[in-house]
Amino acid sequence: MANQQEIDWPVSRSRIYALLGQLTTRQPNPEDMERLIRAESIALIDALFGDPDIGAIFRQAALLHSTGELSPDTVELDFQALMRVPGPSYTHPYESCYRDRRGNNGNTKWGGICGPYVQQTERYYESEGLSPMYDTVDFADHIGAELSFMAHLCEQQGKALDDGTEEMALQIRQKQEAFAKEHLFQWAEDFGSELSAKAMTPFYQGVGRMLQAFIQLERTVGIQEN
Repeated sequence: MANQQEIDWPVSRSRIYALLGQLTTRQPNPEDMERLIRAESIALIDALFGDPDIGAIFRQAALLHSTGELSPDTVELDFQALMRVPGPSYTHPYESCYRDRRGNNGNTKWGGICGPYVQQTERYYESEGLSPMYDTVDFADHIGAELSFMAHLCEQQGKALDDGTEEMALQIRQKQEAFAKEHLFQWAEDFGSELSAKAMTPFYQGVGRMLQAFIQLERTVGIQEN
């Protein structure tokens, strides 16, 4: 029988995946933005990642918000430029674009959208009875869709452990590992770096850095059994 710490771990991971999925699929409303940059939330970020630079970026966002220099409208514009509108700040938020890209040092030729990873990720979602979030994203290999799917799997693992169905929890953990290795781990850190570099606001600079740090944490300890 799983102890409470074993149950809480995938639940905590689910919440972080869900937050990152939300922030990369739609612009945060003012309440969500303020919740992330408040002192208590930044202290949790410091404790989780052990990287003072991430907290420092969010503290800068909080300071600018308190002086009126960082408004929800500014963050919304940043989100649109990063995630929706092709232009100099656009991040190409699809696995196909990242895994099929060529070149570097400013000469990157991005892969095309709707590559083979769309159908591959769709099959994973459908195995859990989920749709590919086409009400909010255009293709199933969108970063927000993949992060949200991992949130779902972590939540289901926590429920299975809480119910005492440890064999089911193991199967769900194995699906997390397979999906992450086949898809998310192949590009999410690069995407986080691109997001942080292109963001106009410290809010999305912090989101990009947090995504990078969280994926690094997941690679080492997150998915493994406690």
